[in-house]
Amino acid sequence: MFPEGLIVLSIFSVTGGAKVTLHRLGIKLKDVILVDTSKANQRILKEWWRTSGQTGELVLIKGRVLS
Repeated sequence: MFPEGLIVLSIFSVTGGAKVTLHRLGIKLKDVILVDTSKANQRILKEWWRTSGQTGELVLIKGRVLS
């Protein structure tokens, strides 16, 4: 299923539970674009990406809260 991998847009996803779940189901992540205001959340996902053996590209975009 999805041999080329999925492209995922993740907006304020905290620690990336959906991405971890897809990975555990054996679904490759081709590219993940993460928009989040939290540098800690970005750091957590970046570390998971590196240690989980993902071969796609992780794009981190610092979001901002609009009031």
